[in-house]
Amino acid sequence: MGKDRAPGRFKVEINQSNASQLVNMVMIDDVVSAITHLINQPVSEEKIYNIVAPNHPTKQDFYRFAQMQAGDNDKPASKSLPTRQSSKWVSGDLIELHSAFRYRYRDLFAGVRACHE
Repeated sequence: MGKDRAPGRFKVEINQSNASQLVNMVMIDDVVSAITHLINQPVSEEKIYNIVAPNHPTKQDFYRFAQMQAGDNDKPASKSLPTRQSSKWVSGDLIELHSAFRYRYRDLFAGVRACHE
């Protein structure tokens, strides 16, 4: 997510079966910073890193907040994207454990606010 990709504008179905699923997202600024960091200061061992914000709110909480930030308070999240029945938590902590990289937007709610600044 980022300035041109604010999640409050995403069309996501929120229903009883997926409302409590976790959100795995990251700000584009953190993705670029992570890649740049690893190019400039490679880790000695070969590692695969998931770049995802450490904060994992539920879909219901996250998209409701994102829609409010986008000024769309009146309508609930709408059906458009397919949903999965199970929730998967993706950890993005490994890059911080193996290098000096730190996420700027650890909290996805702060990231959503930054999309509208």
